[in-house]
This record gives sequence, structure tokens and C-alpha cells, in this order.
Amino acid sequence: MGAKVKVPPIGAQYCFARALLCLPRQPGMVLRQPDDQILVKIEAAGPDPAVRQTIFAMELTKHYDLLATNRAIASNIKDPLGPPPRRIDYASDDLLGTTFPDPVWVVPEYLSAGLAMFGGRPKIGKSWNALQLALAVGSGGMFLGVKLQQGAVDYWALEDNPRRLQDRMALQGWPRRLPVTFHFGLEGGLEEVQETIEQKRPRLAVLDTLPRALSLTAAFDHNDNGRMTTNLGPLQAVSLNVGCAALVVDHLKKGIGGTDWLDDIISSTAKVGVPDTIWGLYRERGQHTATLKITGRDLPKELELAVTFDTLTCSWQCVGTAGAVRKSANKLKVIDAIKIITTANGAATTTAIALYTSIDKGNVSRILADLEHDGTVRKGTAKGSHIPYELVQP
Repeated sequence: MGAKVKVPPIGAQYCFARALLCLPRQPGMVLRQPDDQILVKIEAAGPDPAVRQTIFAMELTKHYDLLATNRAIASNIKDPLGPPPRRIDYASDDLLGTTFPDPVWVVPEYLSAGLAMFGGRPKIGKSWNALQLALAVGSGGMFLGVKLQQGAVDYWALEDNPRRLQDRMALQGWPRRLPVTFHFGLEGGLEEVQETIEQKRPRLAVLDTLPRALSLTAAFDHNDNGRMTTNLGPLQAVSLNVGCAALVVDHLKKGIGGTDWLDDIISSTAKVGVPDTIWGLYRERGQHTATLKITGRDLPKELELAVTFDTLTCSWQCVGTAGAVRKSANKLKVIDAIKIITTANGAATTTAIALYTSIDKGNVSRILADLEHDGTVRKGTAKGSHIPYELVQP
């Protein structure tokens, strides 16, 4: 095989096209070296397009293949003027009257384009879920009960090797000829991920895991807000620009389960401020059923999905909202408690049921009201201020 042809990233191609047409540089456009040096020399060549083309050819051949770059510019830039500059100032009436495009949903209502963080304890099943998502996007299949639009995927499996991932793909039933590319190394750190997304424009990019990627980027401190924003900010920006969901897998810290689940993300102050979407997977060790918590800038409210790991397909399946599943499970606990307490000749009062099930007494009262309404239980004879419940025989 021949050497890989190098071409500038798409952002640089846009800038070169504008410069060759003697158009000004777009506000806020920042290029990495050597692209910025090339652009500066083109701009300094004067207003003659022919002179600019000559300088462009001379400078570009030092770093890139000129023919390949010209072809890339012709194929990737539909508008030779480049994208319009991003508007940053609006009068209130203008903002209220502007029609904006809908968010790009890679997983409708669950995952939009931009940077997404997926947190969970080690060995809980995050990588299985991420691989399942890659399969669903690459094939245009189902993910957690939702039909997805097919698209290309780039997947950095930094904590796996090819053999292990091959085994997992076989267990999940991956077909051949999907537009999915796996990377088992990251020589250029997060900049390499960013450039790949910018050049290839995949619908989904998975980085498994963020700590491993950051350790390859440079010495870092998870609690350094500025450093974390510097590392993740450009990845978020390019993902939003090309309509890609960049899902980075991370770990939840020890002692999870506080009042705010976002605090469970390691160094949450530094990390959760940048992503557009955050997923948190919670599962008790040894249990198949878990809760997937989802929040994001494009979501009207936080979501909690009850998911279960299917050992036959090695994938996660959505079984409903976590609240509904918990309510259903608690109903079964209350019914079992009534059955056991009455069999032992006890009084299945609200207090007794709450003590037996460890469910809050207020919740027990609401569950009993629902069960009484649908004819599953009925009130027995009151004993003072205590009212026992009994099951209605079918």
C-alpha cells in the first residue's frame, strides 16, 4: 500500500478557498499550524488571484499533496464562499423572530449532535452499550427501542484490543460491510479525534475512554476546569459543526448516589460544564436491570430509562421509564407483603407493609390506593385506627 495522502482539515480548506477568491478571513476562524502560516502568506500576496494561487501551490506542496488538496476542496466545499460567519449578537426582537434549524438527533430524544459524556462505574456495561450504539448507527438499526438513521461511525477502543472487540461484535451479531472504523490507538491525543471528525464527518464518534485519551494527550488534572475546557471545548465545537455526536465514555466516582447524580461524574465541576448531553448508567453489581439517566441542553427535561442487559444478544434493552418500572416493582413488593403478613395471621396495615418492604409509608399508601382502585386489594375490618388490607381473590 502507498503512503497515506495528507490533505488539510475541512476547516482549513474553507479558509483557503475564500483566500484564493480574495475574500476576507471569517471572524473567529482559528487554524492550527502549518495551515495558519499558509493562509497568512496567501493573504499577504496581494489582491491578484493568480499570484495567490501561485503562493498557495508553493506553500501547500511543503506540507500536503497539492492535487489531493484541490480535489478535496472541490468535493467538500459546496459553497466556495464557505459557511456564513456565526452570528453572535441579536436584538431581542430579532432573536424572537429567528427560525433556527432543529437539533440533529443521532438517537431521537436521547442523544443530539455535539459532545456527550457517558459515565458509569467500571465493568458495569458502558462499553457494551457504546458498541451497541455504534452497531445501531452503522446499520440504521434500533437502539433502546428507537429506530436510528444510518451513518458512518468512528470508534476509539482505547481499553480493548482487536481480538476482544471482535468477540464482542460476534456476540452482538454485527453484519459485514458497515461504515464503522475502529481505532485501537490515539497517537495525536484528542486533536487526532477532532481532526478525524472534521475530515470524515461521521454521524457518531465514540471515545472509550476519556481518561485513557487524556493520559495520551498530556499530563492532566481532572479537577482543572480551564485545562478540561481546553481539551474538550474544541471537540465539542467541531462535533456541533459537522452534526456528529461525540460520545466520550468516562467513570463514575466511588460513593455514588448523592442528591445530584451529575456530582457522580469524576471531577464533575470540570467535566460536566462542556458536554451537550450527559448519560449516567447505574446498576447494582450482579443485577441485569439498571437505570440510564439522561440530561442535555436540547432535552426539555431529564430522563430516566429502565434498561436491562440481555445476555443472549449482549446488549441493553429499554423496558420503560425508570419511574414506571420502580412503581411496578413496588406494587409487586406490596402484594407479596400483604400475602405473607396475612398468612402469618398478621394485620397488613400501611405501617406493617412499609416496615416489611422498606418502602416509604407515603409511597405505600399511594400504591395501596392504586391497587384498591384496580381491584387487586381491598380494605379489611378496621382495628381501632388501623386499617388492614387483604388481597382480592380472583
